[in-house]
Amino acid sequence: MSSVPYTSPTDWPIGSTAFVALDNDAGSDANLGFSLVDMPTAGAAPLKTLTEFFRRASRFGAGRQLVVALKPRAGGATYKKPDGVTDDDIDCRGFQGYQLLNFEATTDFSNTAADKIIAGAQRAQVGPNGDGSWTVAAGATTTVFSVSAGALSAETAITDKRVRFTGNVTPALANSCRAILANTGTQISLAAAVGSAPAAGDTFFIEEPGVRVGRIRATNTANNNHFFIGISQVTVDNTNGCVISGPNGLAGLNFCESVSTVNLTGLQFAFLLSSVPREDGTFPVTGTSCRTTRFFAFLRCGQVSLGAQGALLTSSVSTVSQCGQYFIGVGYMGPGIQVNANGIPPRGNTGGTSITNGIGSFVTGAPRTRFTGAAGVPIISIIQSDCQLRGVDIQNAGGQPGVGLFGVGMRVSIDDVQGSTGNTDAGIDLTSAWRASIVTGNIVAATLTGTAGDVRLAGPAITTWAGLTITNVIDKQGNELIGTAGAVVRGQPRLILNQSGGALAIGKIVRGNGTSGQCTSAQADTAANASNVLGVLITPPASGANGYVAPPGPAWVQMDVAATVGNQCYLSEATAGNGKSVPPAAGGATNQKERCGPIQETSGTLALVVPFVPEKIPIDSDGAAP
Repeated sequence: MSSVPYTSPTDWPIGSTAFVALDNDAGSDANLGFSLVDMPTAGAAPLKTLTEFFRRASRFGAGRQLVVALKPRAGGATYKKPDGVTDDDIDCRGFQGYQLLNFEATTDFSNTAADKIIAGAQRAQVGPNGDGSWTVAAGATTTVFSVSAGALSAETAITDKRVRFTGNVTPALANSCRAILANTGTQISLAAAVGSAPAAGDTFFIEEPGVRVGRIRATNTANNNHFFIGISQVTVDNTNGCVISGPNGLAGLNFCESVSTVNLTGLQFAFLLSSVPREDGTFPVTGTSCRTTRFFAFLRCGQVSLGAQGALLTSSVSTVSQCGQYFIGVGYMGPGIQVNANGIPPRGNTGGTSITNGIGSFVTGAPRTRFTGAAGVPIISIIQSDCQLRGVDIQNAGGQPGVGLFGVGMRVSIDDVQGSTGNTDAGIDLTSAWRASIVTGNIVAATLTGTAGDVRLAGPAITTWAGLTITNVIDKQGNELIGTAGAVVRGQPRLILNQSGGALAIGKIVRGNGTSGQCTSAQADTAANASNVLGVLITPPASGANGYVAPPGPAWVQMDVAATVGNQCYLSEATAGNGKSVPPAAGGATNQKERCGPIQETSGTLALVVPFVPEKIPIDSDGAAP
């Protein structure tokens, strides 16, 4: 066994790039397994075990670049320690100061452009063709295609596994890799578009990482740039199975899988991406980021970026806590995520949080990040965090909200958030938030909903996305929900209980019914029906449900017919809850003249009355003006 460590000046000058090769089947721990020239040279005499590599490796990088290349074992077997029995680990505990420290899977130590992309992959599901590939049927697009033969596994068996095209019919697709976002038995949807639509007859492989190790441990490291590519972590250990921590530094997982909780803590940057830097400055796209059958946990990281073009699979709710910025790319995020105390003073961190499918969310039909599966908590919990939520599809939330806000003074934007299947509660719940400011619909309209409605305000009261195109809403806990209508309502609206006997729409004028906190429709057909007018609804309460009435000031009113700007708004005698831009018809002995304010703007049969301040005008007994 070589006694020369990889730290001596003659072996490894400071500032240089070194390559170490490991082959747990054909290597030997008596080999040098090291080269300052290139990976093939190191691979000519590879080491056998990770244990021996870490015995030799320096904990102090001093600005060096180190690439540790691992060749997959036959049949996808796990790397073993020198005893040949115990699973071997990637254990970088205490490493410091590496400009680049990459653990990369390789097919043959060639380190070519193709080898960097293939990254030692093995088949995740063998196709019907002789080489294990699958064939694309006619009619493919750049994101969705069908197979001409064979049956794909049901979700989520191949979710976040990768597709790699061979380029046999469309050469531009050769080694193009993308994650599987969704699939049926015959069709695949990709997490990001490929450069060209596959033609009928194009073949592809469904792949997963081929290198398997027991644990990935990189704790108490400092100022390192760690990247792990093409590696599966297979020892179930939710505390130390896959854990990377700072202080400072950067870490990324690329085309990786884990059976344990993936913990990243105290890093300046924490990335789970479909491409990461290599020693030559390239960023090969391997197609996926990281797949775990547990969940992700990020704590006190400067910036967290998940997904990019890759997908993510989790079986439990992930957490992002006390991090400066947070981004999630298109992909599949399992049953949910908690965004906890990110970007909120008093820490002085104003980076905020983003759950988004990135630039793709501006493109019609771009894949959205998928969340699905009831977890007993909201699918997305935003806990004391500023957050941008965009390009998300939430399904099967069960009896929990799709999105829940928890905290005080949060600033949240919501765009292109959709989903309804299997959602039996509200789309979004604000009942545990105070003084939050939520802006929605300025980029792409949100449509997320559930059996209980679109958005549950404090009260509780339900409002709709469509209603936010008419007016904003402020609930009794000071949460303000602003849509494309902008800030119409000023001041604190009044919470009331609808006792009209039917559902009431936004813009309807209501009155008190003689019981505190209750209302019914106002109408100018009798003195009783026109008395005690409370104002205009800014939410649409169902019968027997709470709603909010705008305070004195601007309000959009539902009119009998299109109104005339500059006229006064009057309570309608013809239709309960409506207004009209001419006085009630004379001749009805019981008709009332309830003037509500000047009409400043109109939109269809809605009129903006500024201010809405009802006052009763005396009329003669025959209904004519006095």
